[in-house]
Amino acid sequence: MRTDHLEKLEAQRILNAAYEDSPIGLFSMEPGGEILKANPAFWKMAKNLGVGHASHLSNLFDSRVIGDLASLSGSKARGVELQTKVHDGARNQDRWFAIKASTVDGATVEGTLQDITERFAATERLEFLANHDALTECLNLRGIARTLGRMARQPTALAYFDLDRFKLINDLYGHAAGDLVLKQVCARMQAVIGTNGILSRVGGDEFVIAFSDSTVAQATAVCESIVSAIASEPYQIARQRFTLNVSAGLVGMERFGDSLLNEVISAADTLCRMAKKRTTQRLLVMESDDKFFRYHKDELEVMAYLERGETPVGLFLVMQPEISLTRPFDSLNFEILLRMRKTDGNIIPAYIIIEAAEMHGKTAIIDRWVVTTAIAWIEAHLDELRHTRFVGLNLSGGSLNDEAFTEELFALFAQHPNALSLLCIEITESVALTDIDNVQRFIDRVRSLGAKVAIDDFGAGYSSFGYLRSLSVDALKLDGALVKDATRNAAGIAIIDAIGSLVGNLGMKSIGEYAEDLPTIKALVDAGIDYAQGYGISKPVMPEQILSAKSSADFIEDPSIRAFIVQLQAEEDPTMSLFENPYRDIRH
Repeated sequence: MRTDHLEKLEAQRILNAAYEDSPIGLFSMEPGGEILKANPAFWKMAKNLGVGHASHLSNLFDSRVIGDLASLSGSKARGVELQTKVHDGARNQDRWFAIKASTVDGATVEGTLQDITERFAATERLEFLANHDALTECLNLRGIARTLGRMARQPTALAYFDLDRFKLINDLYGHAAGDLVLKQVCARMQAVIGTNGILSRVGGDEFVIAFSDSTVAQATAVCESIVSAIASEPYQIARQRFTLNVSAGLVGMERFGDSLLNEVISAADTLCRMAKKRTTQRLLVMESDDKFFRYHKDELEVMAYLERGETPVGLFLVMQPEISLTRPFDSLNFEILLRMRKTDGNIIPAYIIIEAAEMHGKTAIIDRWVVTTAIAWIEAHLDELRHTRFVGLNLSGGSLNDEAFTEELFALFAQHPNALSLLCIEITESVALTDIDNVQRFIDRVRSLGAKVAIDDFGAGYSSFGYLRSLSVDALKLDGALVKDATRNAAGIAIIDAIGSLVGNLGMKSIGEYAEDLPTIKALVDAGIDYAQGYGISKPVMPEQILSAKSSADFIEDPSIRAFIVQLQAEEDPTMSLFENPYRDIRH
Protein backbone atom coordinates (compact mmCIF):
# COMPACT_ATOMS: atom_id res chain seq x y z
CA MET A 1 0.00 0.00 0.00
CA ARG A 2 2.88 2.31 0.87
CA THR A 3 4.57 1.56 -2.48
CA ASP A 4 1.34 2.14 -4.33
CA HIS A 5 0.87 5.42 -2.49
CA LEU A 6 4.39 6.57 -3.30
CA GLU A 7 3.93 5.67 -6.95
CA LYS A 8 0.75 7.72 -7.05
CA LEU A 9 2.52 10.68 -5.43
CA GLU A 10 5.38 10.42 -7.98
CA ALA A 11 2.90 10.24 -10.85
CA GLN A 12 1.12 13.28 -9.44
CA ARG A 13 4.42 15.14 -9.17
CA ILE A 14 5.32 14.31 -12.74
CA LEU A 15 1.87 15.34 -13.91
CA ASN A 16 2.10 18.65 -12.04
CA ALA A 17 5.57 19.27 -13.44
CA ALA A 18 4.36 18.56 -16.97
CA TYR A 19 1.41 20.86 -16.38
CA GLU A 20 3.64 23.65 -15.09
CA ASP A 21 6.36 23.23 -17.75
CA SER A 22 4.14 22.73 -20.78
CA PRO A 23 4.80 25.29 -23.57
CA ILE A 24 1.11 25.07 -24.41
CA GLY A 25 -1.26 27.11 -22.31
CA LEU A 26 -3.43 24.83 -20.14
CA PHE A 27 -6.44 26.05 -18.18
CA SER A 28 -9.52 24.93 -16.34
CA MET A 29 -12.66 27.05 -16.25
CA GLU A 30 -16.35 27.09 -15.68
CA PRO A 31 -18.43 26.95 -18.89
CA GLY A 32 -19.34 30.60 -18.36
CA GLY A 33 -15.71 31.71 -18.63
CA GLU A 34 -14.50 31.90 -15.00
CA ILE A 35 -10.89 30.69 -14.90
CA LEU A 36 -10.29 28.17 -12.12
CA LYS A 37 -6.70 27.21 -12.85
CA ALA A 38 -4.02 27.82 -15.47
CA ASN A 39 -0.36 27.00 -16.04
CA PRO A 40 2.51 29.52 -16.49
CA ALA A 41 2.40 29.31 -20.30
CA PHE A 42 -1.24 30.47 -20.22
CA TRP A 43 -0.45 33.41 -17.90
CA LYS A 44 2.56 34.36 -20.06
CA MET A 45 0.32 34.62 -23.14
CA ALA A 46 -2.17 36.68 -21.15
CA LYS A 47 0.61 38.96 -19.96
CA ASN A 48 1.89 39.40 -23.55
CA LEU A 49 -1.57 40.66 -24.48
CA GLY A 50 -1.36 43.29 -21.74
CA VAL A 51 -3.65 41.42 -19.32
CA GLY A 52 -2.39 40.61 -15.82
CA HIS A 53 -3.85 37.82 -13.73
CA ALA A 54 -7.07 37.41 -15.73
CA SER A 55 -9.89 35.90 -13.75
CA HIS A 56 -12.27 35.52 -16.64
CA LEU A 57 -11.69 34.43 -20.25
CA SER A 58 -13.58 37.52 -21.44
CA ASN A 59 -10.55 39.52 -20.29
CA LEU A 60 -8.70 37.93 -23.21
CA PHE A 61 -11.20 37.01 -25.90
CA ASP A 62 -14.41 38.30 -27.40
CA SER A 63 -17.98 37.18 -26.79
CA ARG A 64 -17.92 34.69 -29.69
CA VAL A 65 -15.24 32.63 -27.96
CA ILE A 66 -17.06 32.80 -24.62
CA GLY A 67 -20.30 31.75 -26.31
CA ASP A 68 -18.66 28.74 -27.99
CA LEU A 69 -17.20 27.61 -24.68
CA ALA A 70 -20.47 28.26 -22.83
CA SER A 71 -22.14 25.76 -25.20
CA LEU A 72 -20.32 23.03 -23.26
CA SER A 73 -22.39 23.78 -20.13
CA GLY A 74 -24.32 20.74 -18.90
CA SER A 75 -22.91 18.44 -21.56
CA LYS A 76 -20.44 15.61 -21.25
CA ALA A 77 -17.56 14.44 -23.47
CA ARG A 78 -18.06 17.33 -25.81
CA GLY A 79 -15.41 19.61 -27.22
CA VAL A 80 -14.86 22.66 -29.39
CA GLU A 81 -11.94 23.84 -31.51
CA LEU A 82 -11.67 27.41 -32.72
CA GLN A 83 -9.26 30.08 -33.86
CA THR A 84 -9.53 33.70 -32.89
CA LYS A 85 -7.72 36.97 -33.49
CA VAL A 86 -6.71 39.37 -30.71
CA HIS A 87 -5.20 42.82 -31.20
CA ASP A 88 -1.95 43.23 -29.31
CA GLY A 89 -2.02 46.89 -28.29
CA ALA A 90 1.55 46.89 -27.02
CA ARG A 91 2.96 45.75 -30.37
CA ASN A 92 0.10 47.22 -32.42
CA GLN A 93 -0.42 43.97 -34.30
CA ASP A 94 -2.93 41.15 -34.48
CA ARG A 95 -2.14 37.80 -32.86
CA TRP A 96 -3.88 34.52 -33.62
CA PHE A 97 -4.72 31.82 -31.05
CA ALA A 98 -6.01 28.28 -31.30
CA ILE A 99 -8.29 27.10 -28.48
CA LYS A 100 -9.34 23.52 -27.78
CA ALA A 101 -11.72 22.79 -24.90
CA SER A 102 -13.82 19.88 -23.67
CA THR A 103 -15.70 18.71 -20.57
CA VAL A 104 -16.36 15.31 -19.03
CA ASP A 105 -18.89 16.37 -16.46
CA GLY A 106 -20.51 19.47 -17.97
CA ALA A 107 -19.37 21.57 -15.02
CA THR A 108 -15.64 22.04 -15.54
CA VAL A 109 -14.01 22.78 -18.90
CA GLU A 110 -10.42 21.77 -19.59
CA GLY A 111 -8.72 23.65 -22.40
CA THR A 112 -5.50 24.40 -24.25
CA LEU A 113 -4.34 27.70 -25.69
CA GLN A 114 -1.69 28.07 -28.42
CA ASP A 115 -0.27 31.21 -30.04
CA ILE A 116 -0.38 30.34 -33.76
CA THR A 117 0.49 33.82 -35.06
CA GLU A 118 3.67 32.68 -36.80
CA ARG A 119 1.98 29.60 -38.26
CA PHE A 120 -0.96 31.71 -39.41
CA ALA A 121 1.38 34.30 -40.94
CA ALA A 122 3.30 31.54 -42.76
CA THR A 123 0.08 30.03 -44.09
CA GLU A 124 -1.16 33.46 -45.09
CA ARG A 125 2.16 34.14 -46.84
CA LEU A 126 1.96 30.86 -48.75
CA GLU A 127 -1.59 31.71 -49.79
CA PHE A 128 -0.40 35.16 -50.86
CA LEU A 129 2.46 33.72 -52.90
CA ALA A 130 0.10 31.23 -54.54
CA ASN A 131 -1.99 34.11 -55.87
CA HIS A 132 0.56 36.90 -56.22
CA ASP A 133 3.80 37.53 -58.04
CA ALA A 134 6.65 37.33 -55.52
CA LEU A 135 8.65 40.15 -57.16
CA THR A 136 6.04 42.84 -57.77
CA GLU A 137 3.38 41.54 -55.32
CA CYS A 138 0.62 42.13 -57.83
CA LEU A 139 -1.70 39.23 -58.70
CA ASN A 140 -0.44 36.36 -60.81
CA LEU A 141 -2.49 34.42 -63.38
CA ARG A 142 -3.99 32.13 -60.73
CA GLY A 143 -4.72 35.11 -58.50
CA ILE A 144 -6.57 37.13 -61.13
CA ALA A 145 -8.55 34.04 -62.15
CA ARG A 146 -9.65 33.50 -58.53
CA THR A 147 -10.38 37.19 -58.05
CA LEU A 148 -12.50 37.44 -61.18
CA GLY A 149 -14.22 34.15 -60.33
CA ARG A 150 -15.44 35.60 -57.05
CA MET A 151 -16.81 38.77 -58.62
CA ALA A 152 -20.57 39.09 -58.98
CA ARG A 153 -20.23 39.95 -62.67
CA GLN A 154 -17.50 39.56 -65.26
CA PRO A 155 -15.15 42.41 -66.23
CA THR A 156 -16.14 44.74 -69.04
CA ALA A 157 -12.71 44.69 -70.71
CA LEU A 158 -9.35 42.96 -70.44
CA ALA A 159 -5.93 44.18 -71.60
CA TYR A 160 -2.66 42.33 -72.23
CA PHE A 161 0.69 44.19 -72.05
CA ASP A 162 4.12 42.98 -73.16
CA LEU A 163 7.33 44.99 -72.70
CA ASP A 164 9.31 45.37 -75.91
CA ARG A 165 12.85 43.89 -75.96
CA PHE A 166 12.95 43.58 -72.18
CA LYS A 167 15.33 40.61 -72.49
CA LEU A 168 18.08 43.03 -73.53
CA ILE A 169 18.00 44.61 -70.06
CA ASN A 170 18.64 41.25 -68.41
CA ASP A 171 21.36 40.46 -70.96
CA LEU A 172 23.12 43.82 -70.64
CA TYR A 173 22.65 44.72 -66.97
CA GLY A 174 21.76 41.44 -65.24
CA HIS A 175 18.57 40.01 -63.78
CA ALA A 176 18.80 42.14 -60.63
CA ALA A 177 18.51 45.26 -62.78
CA GLY A 178 15.67 43.66 -64.73
CA ASP A 179 13.80 42.99 -61.49
CA LEU A 180 14.13 46.62 -60.43
CA VAL A 181 12.78 47.76 -63.78
CA LEU A 182 9.78 45.42 -63.48
CA LYS A 183 8.97 46.91 -60.08
CA GLN A 184 9.14 50.41 -61.54
CA VAL A 185 6.95 49.38 -64.47
CA CYS A 186 4.36 47.94 -62.08
CA ALA A 187 4.40 51.11 -60.03
CA ARG A 188 3.79 53.25 -63.13
CA MET A 189 0.98 50.99 -64.32
CA GLN A 190 -0.71 50.91 -60.93
CA ALA A 191 -0.48 54.69 -60.63
CA VAL A 192 -2.42 55.04 -63.89
CA ILE A 193 -4.94 52.27 -63.14
CA GLY A 194 -5.83 53.39 -59.62
CA THR A 195 -9.10 51.73 -58.66
CA ASN A 196 -10.27 51.38 -62.26
CA GLY A 197 -8.77 47.94 -62.85
CA ILE A 198 -7.02 44.88 -61.43
CA LEU A 199 -3.34 44.47 -62.37
CA SER A 200 -1.63 41.09 -62.63
CA ARG A 201 1.75 39.87 -63.86
CA VAL A 202 1.26 36.71 -65.91
CA GLY A 203 4.76 36.24 -67.37
CA GLY A 204 8.31 37.51 -67.21
CA ASP A 205 7.46 40.87 -68.80
CA GLU A 206 3.76 40.37 -69.48
CA PHE A 207 0.83 41.88 -67.61
CA VAL A 208 -2.96 41.59 -67.67
CA ILE A 209 -5.42 44.24 -66.50
CA ALA A 210 -9.09 43.45 -65.92
CA PHE A 211 -11.48 46.42 -65.98
CA SER A 212 -14.60 45.78 -63.94
CA ASP A 213 -16.69 48.92 -64.42
CA SER A 214 -15.10 50.75 -67.35
CA THR A 215 -16.46 50.96 -70.87
CA VAL A 216 -14.17 49.85 -73.68
CA ALA A 217 -13.59 53.51 -74.54
CA GLN A 218 -12.61 54.29 -70.93
CA ALA A 219 -10.37 51.22 -70.76
CA THR A 220 -8.75 52.27 -74.04
CA ALA A 221 -7.92 55.69 -72.56
CA VAL A 222 -6.35 54.03 -69.50
CA CYS A 223 -4.31 51.66 -71.67
CA GLU A 224 -3.07 54.51 -73.83
CA SER A 225 -2.02 56.37 -70.68
CA ILE A 226 -0.15 53.26 -69.48
CA VAL A 227 1.67 52.95 -72.81
CA SER A 228 2.67 56.61 -72.53
CA ALA A 229 3.65 56.32 -68.84
CA ILE A 230 5.95 53.36 -69.42
CA ALA A 231 7.77 55.07 -72.28
CA SER A 232 7.69 58.63 -70.94
CA GLU A 233 10.59 58.65 -68.49
CA PRO A 234 13.89 56.70 -68.60
CA TYR A 235 14.44 53.94 -66.05
CA GLN A 236 17.35 54.53 -63.71
CA ILE A 237 19.46 51.53 -62.63
CA ALA A 238 22.58 52.66 -60.77
CA ARG A 239 24.21 54.99 -63.31
CA GLN A 240 22.45 53.49 -66.28
CA ARG A 241 19.41 55.15 -67.88
CA PHE A 242 17.34 53.59 -70.63
CA THR A 243 13.84 53.71 -72.02
CA LEU A 244 11.25 51.00 -72.59
CA ASN A 245 8.25 50.64 -74.84
CA VAL A 246 5.28 48.35 -74.42
CA SER A 247 2.76 46.77 -76.77
CA ALA A 248 -0.81 46.06 -75.73
CA GLY A 249 -4.04 44.40 -76.82
CA LEU A 250 -7.46 45.24 -75.38
CA VAL A 251 -10.65 43.23 -75.81
CA GLY A 252 -14.21 44.05 -74.84
CA MET A 253 -15.69 41.18 -72.83
CA GLU A 254 -19.18 41.48 -74.27
CA ARG A 255 -18.34 39.58 -77.41
CA PHE A 256 -16.85 36.62 -75.46
CA GLY A 257 -20.01 35.74 -73.52
CA ASP A 258 -19.26 32.89 -71.09
CA SER A 259 -15.86 32.04 -72.56
CA LEU A 260 -13.12 30.85 -70.20
CA LEU A 261 -10.70 33.48 -68.91
CA ASN A 262 -7.80 31.78 -70.69
CA GLU A 263 -9.57 32.22 -74.01
CA VAL A 264 -10.09 35.92 -73.40
CA ILE A 265 -6.47 36.38 -72.31
CA SER A 266 -5.35 34.51 -75.41
CA ALA A 267 -7.37 36.88 -77.62
CA ALA A 268 -5.84 39.93 -75.90
CA ASP A 269 -2.38 38.35 -76.21
CA THR A 270 -2.94 37.87 -79.94
CA LEU A 271 -3.80 41.55 -80.32
CA CYS A 272 -0.73 42.48 -78.30
CA ARG A 273 1.53 40.47 -80.59
CA MET A 274 -0.10 42.05 -83.61
CA ALA A 275 0.63 45.48 -82.13
CA LYS A 276 4.24 44.46 -81.46
CA LYS A 277 4.76 43.97 -85.20
CA ARG A 278 3.70 47.53 -85.93
CA THR A 279 6.09 50.45 -85.66
CA THR A 280 3.60 53.13 -84.62
CA GLN A 281 0.46 51.44 -83.27
CA ARG A 282 1.27 50.29 -79.73
CA LEU A 283 -2.30 49.38 -78.76
CA LEU A 284 -4.83 47.31 -80.70
CA VAL A 285 -8.45 47.23 -79.52
CA MET A 286 -11.13 44.65 -80.27
CA GLU A 287 -14.49 46.12 -79.39
CA SER A 288 -17.84 44.39 -79.21
CA ASP A 289 -18.83 45.71 -82.65
CA ASP A 290 -17.18 44.81 -85.94
CA LYS A 291 -14.85 47.82 -86.11
CA PHE A 292 -11.78 45.72 -85.33
CA PHE A 293 -12.77 43.10 -87.86
CA ARG A 294 -13.12 45.70 -90.60
CA TYR A 295 -9.59 46.96 -90.00
CA HIS A 296 -7.99 43.54 -89.43
CA LYS A 297 -10.01 41.35 -91.74
CA ASP A 298 -6.94 40.02 -93.55
CA GLU A 299 -5.22 38.78 -90.36
CA LEU A 300 -8.40 37.16 -89.12
CA GLU A 301 -9.00 35.45 -92.44
CA VAL A 302 -5.54 33.83 -92.26
CA MET A 303 -5.96 32.97 -88.58
CA ALA A 304 -9.22 31.17 -89.25
CA TYR A 305 -7.38 28.66 -91.46
CA LEU A 306 -4.42 28.27 -89.11
CA GLU A 307 -6.55 27.71 -86.01
CA ARG A 308 -8.10 24.74 -87.82
CA GLY A 309 -4.63 23.47 -88.71
CA GLU A 310 -5.28 24.07 -92.43
CA THR A 311 -3.12 25.66 -95.10
CA PRO A 312 -4.77 28.96 -96.12
CA VAL A 313 -6.48 28.88 -99.48
CA GLY A 314 -5.06 31.29 -102.06
CA LEU A 315 -1.34 31.09 -101.23
CA PHE A 316 1.01 31.67 -104.16
CA LEU A 317 4.67 32.47 -104.76
CA VAL A 318 6.35 35.50 -106.32
CA MET A 319 10.05 36.06 -107.01
CA GLN A 320 12.24 39.13 -106.50
CA PRO A 321 15.47 39.24 -108.54
CA GLU A 322 18.85 39.58 -106.80
CA ILE A 323 21.51 40.99 -109.11
CA SER A 324 25.24 40.36 -109.07
CA LEU A 325 27.16 43.62 -108.67
CA THR A 326 30.25 42.20 -110.39
CA ARG A 327 28.75 40.41 -113.40
CA PRO A 328 25.10 41.49 -113.44
CA PHE A 329 24.17 39.85 -116.78
CA ASP A 330 25.73 36.47 -116.03
CA SER A 331 23.21 34.99 -113.58
CA LEU A 332 19.50 34.84 -112.82
CA ASN A 333 19.10 34.85 -109.03
CA PHE A 334 16.02 35.63 -106.97
CA GLU A 335 14.29 35.22 -103.64
CA ILE A 336 11.01 33.33 -103.36
CA LEU A 337 8.35 35.35 -101.51
CA LEU A 338 4.88 34.46 -100.25
CA ARG A 339 1.56 36.09 -101.05
CA MET A 340 -2.13 35.18 -100.59
CA ARG A 341 -4.90 35.99 -103.04
CA LYS A 342 -8.33 36.49 -101.44
CA THR A 343 -11.59 35.48 -103.06
CA ASP A 344 -12.20 39.10 -104.08
CA GLY A 345 -8.87 39.22 -105.89
CA ASN A 346 -7.05 41.41 -103.37
CA ILE A 347 -3.56 40.34 -102.26
CA ILE A 348 -2.53 39.77 -98.64
CA PRO A 349 1.20 40.54 -98.15
CA ALA A 350 3.62 38.06 -96.63
CA TYR A 351 4.12 39.86 -93.31
CA ILE A 352 0.44 39.49 -92.41
CA ILE A 353 0.52 35.77 -93.18
CA ILE A 354 3.72 35.23 -91.18
CA GLU A 355 2.54 37.33 -88.22
CA ALA A 356 -0.68 35.35 -88.01
CA ALA A 357 1.24 32.08 -88.15
CA GLU A 358 3.76 33.17 -85.50
CA MET A 359 1.04 34.35 -83.14
CA HIS A 360 -0.60 30.93 -83.18
CA GLY A 361 2.57 28.85 -83.35
CA LYS A 362 1.60 27.60 -86.83
CA THR A 363 4.59 28.72 -88.88
CA ALA A 364 5.30 25.10 -89.84
CA ILE A 365 2.02 24.99 -91.81
CA ILE A 366 3.09 27.98 -93.90
CA ASP A 367 6.73 26.95 -94.29
CA ARG A 368 5.76 23.40 -95.26
CA TRP A 369 3.63 24.73 -98.12
CA VAL A 370 6.27 27.23 -99.23
CA VAL A 371 9.17 24.75 -99.26
CA THR A 372 7.16 21.97 -100.92
CA THR A 373 5.76 24.31 -103.59
CA ALA A 374 9.11 26.01 -104.24
CA ILE A 375 10.99 22.72 -104.66
CA ALA A 376 8.32 21.35 -107.00
CA TRP A 377 8.48 24.54 -109.11
CA ILE A 378 12.27 24.56 -109.27
CA GLU A 379 12.44 20.91 -110.31
CA ALA A 380 9.82 21.48 -112.99
CA HIS A 381 11.89 24.32 -114.52
CA LEU A 382 15.52 23.29 -114.08
CA ASP A 383 16.22 23.76 -117.79
CA GLU A 384 14.97 27.38 -117.73
CA LEU A 385 17.02 28.06 -114.58
CA ARG A 386 20.39 27.07 -116.14
CA HIS A 387 21.83 30.53 -115.29
CA THR A 388 20.58 30.57 -111.71
CA ARG A 389 23.26 30.42 -108.99
CA PHE A 390 20.93 30.58 -105.98
CA VAL A 391 17.26 30.88 -105.02
CA GLY A 392 16.64 32.51 -101.62
CA LEU A 393 14.01 30.93 -99.37
CA ASN A 394 13.25 32.21 -95.86
CA LEU A 395 12.33 29.88 -92.98
CA SER A 396 10.56 31.12 -89.84
CA GLY A 397 12.17 30.83 -86.43
CA GLY A 398 9.22 28.89 -85.06
CA SER A 399 9.65 26.23 -87.73
CA LEU A 400 13.37 25.83 -87.03
CA ASN A 401 12.53 25.00 -83.41
CA ASP A 402 9.90 22.45 -84.45
CA GLU A 403 11.72 19.10 -84.48
CA ALA A 404 8.91 17.29 -86.30
CA PHE A 405 8.96 19.92 -89.05
CA THR A 406 12.75 19.94 -89.45
CA GLU A 407 12.87 16.15 -89.77
CA GLU A 408 10.12 16.32 -92.38
CA LEU A 409 12.07 19.11 -94.09
CA PHE A 410 15.31 17.11 -94.31
CA ALA A 411 13.43 14.08 -95.65
CA LEU A 412 12.03 16.32 -98.39
CA PHE A 413 15.48 17.78 -99.11
CA ALA A 414 16.98 14.31 -99.45
CA GLN A 415 14.38 13.41 -102.09
CA HIS A 416 15.11 16.46 -104.27
CA PRO A 417 18.87 17.03 -104.54
CA ASN A 418 18.65 18.87 -107.89
CA ALA A 419 16.30 21.56 -106.57
CA LEU A 420 18.15 21.69 -103.26
CA SER A 421 21.43 22.57 -105.00
CA LEU A 422 19.86 25.88 -106.05
CA LEU A 423 18.31 26.78 -102.70
CA CYS A 424 19.82 29.28 -100.28
CA ILE A 425 17.96 28.93 -96.98
CA GLU A 426 17.69 32.31 -95.24
CA ILE A 427 17.64 32.42 -91.42
CA THR A 428 16.87 35.70 -89.68
CA GLU A 429 19.75 36.99 -87.57
CA SER A 430 17.70 37.28 -84.36
CA VAL A 431 16.55 33.66 -84.78
CA ALA A 432 20.09 32.43 -85.40
CA LEU A 433 21.35 34.05 -82.20
CA THR A 434 18.57 32.63 -80.03
CA ASP A 435 20.27 29.22 -79.99
CA ILE A 436 23.52 29.29 -81.99
CA ASP A 437 24.42 25.65 -81.32
CA ASN A 438 21.05 24.35 -82.52
CA VAL A 439 21.07 26.64 -85.57
CA GLN A 440 24.62 25.56 -86.46
CA ARG A 441 23.54 21.91 -86.38
CA PHE A 442 20.68 22.81 -88.74
CA ILE A 443 23.07 24.72 -91.02
CA ASP A 444 25.51 21.81 -91.14
CA ARG A 445 22.77 19.39 -92.19
CA VAL A 446 21.44 21.75 -94.85
CA ARG A 447 24.88 22.35 -96.35
CA SER A 448 25.76 18.66 -96.23
CA LEU A 449 22.77 18.02 -98.50
CA GLY A 450 23.99 20.57 -101.03
CA ALA A 451 22.05 23.75 -100.23
CA LYS A 452 23.41 27.14 -99.19
CA VAL A 453 22.54 29.09 -96.02
CA ALA A 454 22.39 32.86 -95.49
CA ILE A 455 21.89 35.03 -92.41
CA ASP A 456 19.01 37.40 -93.19
CA ASP A 457 18.36 40.91 -91.82
CA PHE A 458 21.90 41.40 -90.53
CA GLY A 459 21.86 44.71 -88.70
CA ALA A 460 18.26 44.52 -87.50
CA GLY A 461 19.13 42.51 -84.38
CA TYR A 462 22.36 42.19 -82.42
CA SER A 463 24.62 43.05 -85.39
CA SER A 464 27.67 41.46 -83.81
CA PHE A 465 30.56 40.44 -86.04
CA GLY A 466 31.81 38.06 -83.34
CA TYR A 467 29.07 35.46 -83.74
CA LEU A 468 29.80 35.14 -87.48
CA ARG A 469 32.85 33.04 -86.54
CA SER A 470 30.47 30.53 -84.90
CA LEU A 471 28.14 30.12 -87.88
CA SER A 472 29.45 28.53 -91.08
CA VAL A 473 27.10 30.22 -93.55
CA ASP A 474 27.49 31.03 -97.22
CA ALA A 475 26.07 34.56 -97.30
CA LEU A 476 25.13 37.54 -95.21
CA LYS A 477 22.10 39.62 -96.15
CA LEU A 478 22.29 43.23 -94.94
CA ASP A 479 19.11 44.59 -93.39
CA GLY A 480 17.36 47.27 -95.44
CA ALA A 481 17.81 49.90 -92.72
CA LEU A 482 21.61 49.65 -93.02
CA VAL A 483 21.50 49.87 -96.80
CA LYS A 484 19.16 52.89 -96.85
CA ASP A 485 21.42 54.74 -94.40
CA ALA A 486 24.42 54.16 -96.64
CA THR A 487 23.54 57.16 -98.81
CA ARG A 488 22.43 59.46 -96.00
CA ASN A 489 25.61 59.93 -93.99
CA ALA A 490 29.27 59.02 -93.78
CA ALA A 491 28.62 56.63 -90.89
CA GLY A 492 26.24 54.59 -93.03
CA ILE A 493 28.90 54.30 -95.75
CA ALA A 494 31.52 53.25 -93.18
CA ILE A 495 29.27 50.52 -91.80
CA ILE A 496 28.55 48.81 -95.11
CA ASP A 497 32.22 49.23 -96.12
CA ALA A 498 33.22 47.36 -92.94
CA ILE A 499 30.63 44.65 -93.51
CA GLY A 500 31.60 44.19 -97.15
CA SER A 501 35.27 43.83 -96.29
CA LEU A 502 34.69 41.49 -93.35
CA VAL A 503 32.23 39.22 -95.15
CA GLY A 504 34.61 38.84 -98.08
CA ASN A 505 37.50 37.94 -95.76
CA LEU A 506 35.31 35.34 -94.04
CA GLY A 507 34.68 33.65 -97.37
CA MET A 508 31.00 34.59 -97.50
CA LYS A 509 28.94 36.45 -100.08
CA SER A 510 27.10 39.64 -99.17
CA ILE A 511 23.65 40.76 -100.32
CA GLY A 512 22.26 44.26 -99.85
CA GLU A 513 18.49 44.63 -99.48
CA TYR A 514 16.48 47.79 -100.20
CA ALA A 515 18.55 48.78 -103.22
CA GLU A 516 15.94 51.33 -104.24
CA ASP A 517 17.88 53.81 -106.36
CA LEU A 518 21.12 54.46 -108.22
CA PRO A 519 23.03 56.14 -105.33
CA THR A 520 22.30 53.17 -103.08
CA ILE A 521 23.41 50.66 -105.71
CA LYS A 522 26.62 52.65 -106.29
CA ALA A 523 27.28 52.68 -102.53
CA LEU A 524 26.90 48.89 -102.42
CA VAL A 525 29.31 48.47 -105.33
CA ASP A 526 31.88 50.77 -103.67
CA ALA A 527 31.58 48.77 -100.43
CA GLY A 528 32.31 45.51 -102.26
CA ILE A 529 28.85 44.02 -101.67
CA ASP A 530 28.34 41.06 -103.99
CA TYR A 531 24.58 41.19 -104.71
CA ALA A 532 21.73 43.71 -104.51
CA GLN A 533 17.99 43.27 -104.09
CA GLY A 534 15.33 45.97 -104.11
CA TYR A 535 12.90 47.99 -106.16
CA GLY A 536 15.79 49.67 -107.98
CA ILE A 537 16.41 46.28 -109.55
CA SER A 538 12.86 44.96 -109.62
CA LYS A 539 9.70 44.53 -107.62
CA PRO A 540 8.60 40.94 -106.96
CA VAL A 541 7.40 39.32 -110.19
CA MET A 542 5.38 36.26 -111.10
CA PRO A 543 7.25 32.96 -111.69
CA GLU A 544 6.59 32.97 -115.44
CA GLN A 545 8.43 36.30 -115.71
CA ILE A 546 11.48 34.77 -114.08
CA LEU A 547 11.41 31.93 -116.57
CA SER A 548 11.37 34.34 -119.51
CA ALA A 549 14.54 36.16 -118.35
CA LYS A 550 18.20 35.28 -118.82
CA SER A 551 19.61 37.37 -115.97
CA SER A 552 18.45 39.40 -112.98
CA ALA A 553 19.57 42.54 -114.78
CA ASP A 554 16.88 41.99 -117.41
CA PHE A 555 14.27 43.33 -114.97
CA ILE A 556 15.82 46.78 -114.49
CA GLU A 557 13.56 49.50 -115.91
CA ASP A 558 15.26 52.69 -114.69
CA PRO A 559 17.50 53.94 -117.56
CA SER A 560 20.17 55.41 -115.29
CA ILE A 561 20.43 52.24 -113.21
CA ARG A 562 20.52 50.08 -116.33
CA ALA A 563 23.30 52.20 -117.83
CA PHE A 564 25.32 51.84 -114.63
CA ILE A 565 24.77 48.07 -114.58
CA VAL A 566 25.87 47.78 -118.22
CA GLN A 567 29.03 49.67 -117.28
CA LEU A 568 29.63 47.25 -114.40
CA GLN A 569 29.36 44.31 -116.77
CA ALA A 570 31.86 45.94 -119.14
CA GLU A 571 34.31 46.49 -116.27
CA GLU A 572 33.84 43.01 -114.80
CA ASP A 573 36.74 41.67 -112.80
CA PRO A 574 37.22 37.98 -113.59
CA THR A 575 39.00 37.50 -110.25
CA MET A 576 35.79 38.27 -108.37
CA SER A 577 33.79 35.06 -108.26
CA LEU A 578 30.07 34.53 -108.04
CA PHE A 579 28.43 31.69 -106.22
CA GLU A 580 29.51 28.53 -108.01
CA ASN A 581 27.12 27.43 -110.73
CA PRO A 582 25.18 24.46 -109.28
CA TYR A 583 23.81 23.68 -112.74
CA ARG A 584 27.10 21.96 -113.65
CA ASP A 585 26.71 19.59 -110.71
CA ILE A 586 23.12 18.82 -111.71
CA ARG A 587 23.66 18.17 -115.45
CA HIS A 588 27.22 16.92 -115.53
